[in-house]
Parts: sequence; structure tokens; C-alpha cells
Amino acid sequence: MEVEVAELERLLLISVVGRLARRATPALAVWGPPGCGKSSIITSFAKSLGGRVEVVELAQQDPTLLGGYPVPTPHGKERTIRLIRPSWWVELEEVTEAWRRGESDTFGLLFLDELTQAHPSITSAVLELVRTASYPVVIAGNRMEEGGLWEPPPPLSNRLLHVVLKPTRTELSEELLREPAPLRETQPRGGLRELVERAKKEVGWRRKVALYVLSEGAPSERDIKPQPFAGWATNRSLEFVAETLSILEVVSDGWDEKVKERLVEVIVDGCIGAEEGVRFLEWMRSKVDLDAVLSGALPLSSLRIDQKYKCILKAIERGDEAVWQLVRLMWGMVKGREKEECRELGVVAARMAIEAGGKIPLDLAKEFLNTELWRWVV
Repeated sequence: MEVEVAELERLLLISVVGRLARRATPALAVWGPPGCGKSSIITSFAKSLGGRVEVVELAQQDPTLLGGYPVPTPHGKERTIRLIRPSWWVELEEVTEAWRRGESDTFGLLFLDELTQAHPSITSAVLELVRTASYPVVIAGNRMEEGGLWEPPPPLSNRLLHVVLKPTRTELSEELLREPAPLRETQPRGGLRELVERAKKEVGWRRKVALYVLSEGAPSERDIKPQPFAGWATNRSLEFVAETLSILEVVSDGWDEKVKERLVEVIVDGCIGAEEGVRFLEWMRSKVDLDAVLSGALPLSSLRIDQKYKCILKAIERGDEAVWQLVRLMWGMVKGREKEECRELGVVAARMAIEAGGKIPLDLAKEFLNTELWRWVV
């Protein structure tokens, strides 16, 4: 999906906060034609956050230079092989850990530029960096129609959040007139360290994505083909959606709602692709009248299974009282109401409410103790 400069800067902020909080967020991959501003925007914004940016031109690297040089090392009576990492690899790890301990205001960020101009043999080393680095990693390159020489292989591509940079004419003119080291509108409010601490605890979107999977099925159950320079749905990339949108909830205080909605679309499309993304967003945006369900005006039995899961999501968002009222309804514990056969769904609702910090009422606890389903909620 195409993004403007301001949207790219917000995605960079999300990527930095997520990786510093040790969340399972994907590396950001920025595609676009040569000269559109990918490298300058990424490096300047990362530095404005306090990052030490290491730019690695992948076209000048080979797998050994990038991933480490194997050296035989004595180990008792035997020899082992250890990798001598590039100096920047070690330095970025050290500066980032010092930031986490509060000993430094500078964190490390690795910018891997010109991926698709490099030799394809480096992809295994790039994959290892994306998978294991404790610091933020950003990748940039050109698609095939823009002069790229090859497509990223599926194991690497499925670990990325893909966007295409397309600055507007207004953004281009502002970039030309901008003073060095600008204070941008996309700078985090309250400080980067505070956002990282909050990001460690935010799990709201994990519950939403879990309910989506229960309702619609896992991507592994469907025949979904990898797409070049784009996300596609796998179990892993759905987890990336949950983690990245959770970080968005943390960093977006004070942002316009339309900006947040747009970034949700970009993140979903960039991780799981357009087809699954439309399906995911339609489910998230579908409406169900929870008040009518709880009052009895709309019987649960008249709802489709996806609507029942949406009732659980709405109840959890509303709070404990609505959740436990829905659970009682699903368990047939409401006098004068038709007994609904949704016991498993009631357990799902109770489990998610408890994981969100809710306390199960005594009458429900006794009911659960009389069934084998109790073990699901403890």
C-alpha cells in the first residue's frame, strides 16, 4: 500500500517502539523508485528520535561480511566454529541495551538499503538479522518495475511490513524547505521511553485478532499464495498484525482518528496483504447490536457464528458487567430466556475477560467448577 512521508514517519515510530519493547513486530520494508526519498526520510527521522543509525549498503555486501565470518576456535581438546560479527552488529546491540538500562539516550537502528540491488545470496544473512536483532531494522529497495533485480524470497518477505513510499508534492516542497534536525509533528508525545514502557503491556489487539481467527479460521486453513513486495496472510503475519496494532494504540495519543484508521489499513495490508486485509477489516468493522442481544430483543440463536464472536469482542470492550451478562446468557443462566447452546463461546468470553484483569463472579465460578471447561479459564 502506498504511503506518504508523514505516514512513513509514524510507521517508523511504531517500528522503533515495538522493537525496543521487545514485541514481536515485523521489520519495516519501504519500496519505491530511486530518488523518492526513502533513505533520507528513514535516516533523518530515526536520528530525530535519538537513534544511532547504521546504514548498510547491501549491494556492497556478501553473506560473510553481513552475517559474520566463521573462525575455528579452540574449545578444550576440540575446535568449534564461532562467527566474528561485523563491528556495527555488536555496537548496535550494546548501545540499544544501554538505552534499555537507562544508561544512554541513544538506541541503535539498522538500515539495510538497496536490498534488491544486492546479490540474492545475502538473503539468509538479512533474514537472520530481521529475525534476531534486538534493535529496530528497516529495509529499503526497488521493486522489479523500478529497477530491482530480484524479489525477496517468501521466508524473508513474510517477516516484513511492506509499504510503498509516494510523497505528495506538498511534502516534497516542505522537505526542501525544512531546517536541519527538524522537530516533526510525528514526534512521540511524552517521550520515547515512556511509550516503550507502555508498549510492553498493551495487548488489546491480540484479543481482537484471536477472536478473528476463532471466527474466520487460521490462514493455514486456506490456500493463500505469497505475493511479491507485499504481505500475505500466515499465522505469523497475523501475529505481526496483532502486535503492531497494539503498538499503534500506544503511540497514537493525540493523533487524528482518520490518521489512525488509515494506519490500521496500512499495517494490515502491509502484513497480510490486500485480500486477507479486506476480510479482516470487514470483520473488525462489522456491527452487532450487543444491547439488543443482552436485553433479549435479538436472540443469540439468530446470529451467525462470526456475529457471536463479535458480541464477545464488543462485550470485552465495554467492560466486566457486559461480559459476565453475555456469559450468563451463553450458559443459559438467565431466567425467563431461551437457553442458548453457546457454552464453548461463553468460556472463550470468560477466559479473555479474566486475562484482561476481570474477576469471575461467584455464581459463574460455581457453574464452571461443575464442568470440565473450568480448566480453560484458570
